[in-house]
Amino acid sequence: MSSDVISANPSELLATIQEERVIPYGKRTMFTRWRQRYWTQRYVHSVSWLAVAILVVFLIFGPQLILSLASLLPLDQLGNSGASIRAHTTIVAIAIALSVPPLLLLVLTLRRPCALVVDKQGITKRWFGGICGATLPWKDVEVVKAILPQGKNDFCSYQFLLGSESTPGKMVLQLDSIEDEDQRTAVLNAIENFAPSAKIESQAIDLLRPKQAQSFAEIWLDALVSPPGRERLIALTDGLILDNRYRIERRLGTGGQGTAYLAEDLQQKKQVVLKETMLPVYADLPTRKKALSDFHKVAFALESIKHPGIVQYLGSFVAEHRAYLVLEYVSGVTLSELVKTSGAVSPERVVALGLQMCDILAVLHAVPLVHRDFTPDSMIVRDGDNLVLIDFAVSVSTDADSDEVAGKIAYMSPEQLKGKAGVQADIYSLGGTLYYALTGLQPDPLTECWPILQRPEISPALNELIIRATKYEPADRFCDVAKLKSALVSLP
Repeated sequence: MSSDVISANPSELLATIQEERVIPYGKRTMFTRWRQRYWTQRYVHSVSWLAVAILVVFLIFGPQLILSLASLLPLDQLGNSGASIRAHTTIVAIAIALSVPPLLLLVLTLRRPCALVVDKQGITKRWFGGICGATLPWKDVEVVKAILPQGKNDFCSYQFLLGSESTPGKMVLQLDSIEDEDQRTAVLNAIENFAPSAKIESQAIDLLRPKQAQSFAEIWLDALVSPPGRERLIALTDGLILDNRYRIERRLGTGGQGTAYLAEDLQQKKQVVLKETMLPVYADLPTRKKALSDFHKVAFALESIKHPGIVQYLGSFVAEHRAYLVLEYVSGVTLSELVKTSGAVSPERVVALGLQMCDILAVLHAVPLVHRDFTPDSMIVRDGDNLVLIDFAVSVSTDADSDEVAGKIAYMSPEQLKGKAGVQADIYSLGGTLYYALTGLQPDPLTECWPILQRPEISPALNELIIRATKYEPADRFCDVAKLKSALVSLP
């Protein structure tokens, strides 16, 4: 069975299961959804009393009403005349009109099974009236897959295929027919208990296992103590569903700290980006606990940021020793791609972009966050020259006690290389980014940037500004981004 399945003693589990269990199975109607969402207990009582009142009124006035309606029918014209034929036609039309709705309701009721019958022998679909289909023995359940039929893109259209490797669809279950979390859990438990050797694909487990509202401590317990599944220690595959909500479409890129994936939010019906951070798996518990705590500090901080130059934070979750930030999908090209395709940027344009960078970092530092990876690859240029910072994979809170070394070496300040990154480390990275935009060249690591050596037409004032931003010692740089922005504004 898949490593995602929670192991347990099969004999103990089987002892807790009844000989036969009936699991409700069937898609809820629009009326049922509306009633479950909006009806209060007061409404239920009111409708019950209204139904009783209607029944009493019908018993009193019903017979007289039926006789009155019958008097309107041309019963006196029955016979062999043309009027009689018209009378027969009228009566038949009325009878058909009255019988079609209940017949339609009966057909809709009988068309789909209403329950799944589970016992030690197998799983069976049961229709209205106790009619049962063929039983699928548990010994024939070797694999459980979740697929999306061709041409379908709706989350509720997923199907579960139960069968063998050669014939996976011996029984097909519709996801929209087991919408309740208790029903899904019951189906998953039945498969795990009665077909313990079956291979349950991770995607099927993600769809069947309900999302639990966990406390921070419970997330720690689940993410830190449980052993990692071997399947989740490799790159995520296209089509995989995470957190019962996000379907992986493709990998956008991979860095030293994790991977970015383009995904579809199946609830909101829109594209999002999942920024993945690998949590330490085999380190001691305090180290793993600290890594997860730092991740949540960043997530909580990003949640409070609303700025057009910073990608919108949509949520976060932890799964299989991986932490994910859910961010809006921003179309455009990175600053790095722009320079590679169009060449070095003009000094005037670089100054305009630098002012935006200062505004972005000022917002982050006020939260307070240190980005630690402020590079041309982490910014998207869209709608002309509007910058959007998109990558927060290695950001940390300024009050975090972290000695981790993270970032790209060409843009990493000397103190950041020692694991002591502060807000001035981001200023160093900003200076290196401006140098790259001006020259199209990567900065030399741990070295002051002199763009005028590559482009003599650059003004000495702009050259001095970038030199100061990339000084080796933090005390020699601008003390904050406000000072750097003021210097950019003051350039001749």
